[in-house]
Amino acid sequence: MSRVALKALVRGVIVAVFALAVSSCSGSKEDAANRYLTSGIALYEEGELSKASVELRNALQIDPKLANAYYYLGLISEKEQNWKALYKNLSKVEQLDSNHVDAKIKLGYLLLLAKQSDSALEKADFILAVDKDNPEAYAIKASAYLQKDLFDVAMEYINKAIAHKGDSAEIKAIKVSIMHRLGNTEDALAYLSDVIATEPSNMNLLLLRAELNQDINRTDAVESDYRALIRNNPDEKAFYLKLAKLLHDSGEQDQALAVLRDYLQRDPKDTQVRMAVVELITQNDASAGDKMLNDYIAADGKNAELRFYRIDRLMASGKQSEVMGELDGIIAGNYERQDTSRAKAFKAELLLGDGEREAALALVNDILKTDNNFEQALLVRAHYHTLADDIDSAVSDLRVVLRNNPESEQALVMLANAYLSSGSSQLADDTFRKVLDINPGNVHAAVPVIQSLLEKKDIDRSERVLEAALSRSPDNDILLSILAQIKVSKKDFEGGKKIISQIVANGKNPSFSHYLAGRTLQAEGDCRGAIDQYKQALTQNPELSRALEGLSLCFVELKRESDLATYLREFRASNPKNMMALSVLASVYGRQGNTDAAVATLEEGLAQDATWVQGYTALASTYRAAKDPTSAIQSLERGLVALPESALLKTLLASSYERSGDKAKAMQLYEEVLAANPNHEGVINNLASLLTDDFSSPENIKRAVKLTERFASSSHPYFIDSYAWALIKSGNPAAADPLLVRAIQMEPSAPIFYYHRGVGLRDIGKLSEAKKVLLMAKEKANKSDPLLQRINDALNNF
Repeated sequence: MSRVALKALVRGVIVAVFALAVSSCSGSKEDAANRYLTSGIALYEEGELSKASVELRNALQIDPKLANAYYYLGLISEKEQNWKALYKNLSKVEQLDSNHVDAKIKLGYLLLLAKQSDSALEKADFILAVDKDNPEAYAIKASAYLQKDLFDVAMEYINKAIAHKGDSAEIKAIKVSIMHRLGNTEDALAYLSDVIATEPSNMNLLLLRAELNQDINRTDAVESDYRALIRNNPDEKAFYLKLAKLLHDSGEQDQALAVLRDYLQRDPKDTQVRMAVVELITQNDASAGDKMLNDYIAADGKNAELRFYRIDRLMASGKQSEVMGELDGIIAGNYERQDTSRAKAFKAELLLGDGEREAALALVNDILKTDNNFEQALLVRAHYHTLADDIDSAVSDLRVVLRNNPESEQALVMLANAYLSSGSSQLADDTFRKVLDINPGNVHAAVPVIQSLLEKKDIDRSERVLEAALSRSPDNDILLSILAQIKVSKKDFEGGKKIISQIVANGKNPSFSHYLAGRTLQAEGDCRGAIDQYKQALTQNPELSRALEGLSLCFVELKRESDLATYLREFRASNPKNMMALSVLASVYGRQGNTDAAVATLEEGLAQDATWVQGYTALASTYRAAKDPTSAIQSLERGLVALPESALLKTLLASSYERSGDKAKAMQLYEEVLAANPNHEGVINNLASLLTDDFSSPENIKRAVKLTERFASSSHPYFIDSYAWALIKSGNPAAADPLLVRAIQMEPSAPIFYYHRGVGLRDIGKLSEAKKVLLMAKEKANKSDPLLQRINDALNNF
């Protein structure tokens, strides 16, 4: 054989061996992945969840497309009650195997837990297309329609589930819930008792029966079920706590304590139950409760949670000096580092509240030296930065908190308020809504979101947010007062009065109750009655400015402006620090045409307090109303001498310069405000308009686009228009048109939107449509509006 032939043969043998090796490896990879998968499933069924997880992940390392490995990882997440991981794993199963019915069933139930009934219905319909008459799919549909309050439809589907071998206790429990919601509670209880007879130890069924009996106030039956649950699950603390609460609410204090003490015999060191015992004792005898807690702490000296519980009780009693002593005891004691850091952060927050800012900062920085991610310390430091008007530093600390804990409600609320302080209302609104996604009952987030919706006149959505918040905080005066005001605005006066009665019964804020009563009477047209209520509100709380505003409007409505002036002067004499009275009094004089008296009144306030911002703004408004723009500008300029960093005064002065034609000075002031508050949306909007219309250059237009691109999804039509106009000026009218269509839908009477859209359509080449839109702009423009000339110029160019 020649050397060439020999080389070819050797080369062929090597290739064949390599191909065989690859083939063999490929087969062994598949076998190895399946071995890991099989082992993982077996370990899962034996209850070895950690080991099962390792085996399943090993399988996915070899074959990332093993849908069943993700499914069993999902089942492990379910047992660990890690719902996010469960959803993530099931979604991966669905992605890899769209016909995996079991995964879709679990996803359907998860969607129901998230109150996403429409999405759950879609999953159920897909399952039924793949697996006709699947009982779980029918049960999902029944639950979804139950969530939608379509009880008859829900009953139809749950009966289908049961008819197709859906005889599990869980499916029958859904039928019980539907019967109850239909009003057939007695039948529901009878049916449920039959189901429980077949599974007497089923925890979920007993809990459901307890819930139904509680709804119809059968306390004895509820107690019986909780005692059965305790017998069947003697180590389940939650049942002892539920039974103790039931007995406490029924006035059976001794029995409630006995239940909690029964549990403590099983676990004498359980902190939560010991705190519950202290709470029960405290309700009858506060000093006995304190003694019990002190005894617990003496016997369990290293239990930091009991110490922090004592601190909370001291705070509630207003004993801050004792709180400081407790905190110092924890800081100096031999506790875990996390507990001493928590105590330091708590102390820092108290120091901040007392005005000792630098001492507070030193304390939190000491914590962050050893743990730069400690949440409470970062929150306190963010608060420090907010008080110092260093919004960027506050936001930076809050973002660290949220990177580690994306669902920190406190951090999100603080971040939203920081955005508000910097003038970025859209970012603030989005952040408040994130809080409500986590907890619909968070009052600090619900109130600004509701107010934002009310400003947009979206009453229905505001009421939905309000109802969700009230379901968690039914006695919250702030939420109730907003609901009362919504009722009044809708002329549901009886509904408003009922809510006001509830606020009065709470007794927490009598002055506000009088204010709301005044609002209701004013809306009904009874201004005399409203004035009496407003006066009572102001007697109890002279700082309630809304009551002063309402009272003033009522006096004006009754044409009793001289009486109002007399009242305000007397009110001011009794409350010499109340500057609001001067503002209102000046506005009364202004309406009477007495500019000199209005100016003198405001000057009186500014002589008392040269940093009274509203005094300068009211003075400028008074001069503008008197057709004296020069004096209005001088008032704002004078204000900036006293308050050189005031963003409000700078913004108002810039706007005044714009109106007077001094665009360069206006732009300079807008730039100053933006340098200090880069997210101030109102200033961004005004500055962008100057850049596009008055200082137009390729660089300025490019900057205007960059500044306003944040407005693409804004709820403010004028902000959307500014972005769209910058796009048109930059040569991108096609991108601007859908934005302008949206702005017009939101504010159909604004001629500027039609003008901008007409110019954009012309630049695109849609001349006929452009002309129609420009003619609409002309029709909507006021004859004295300078915009009319620009509209005519655009029309003349066709």
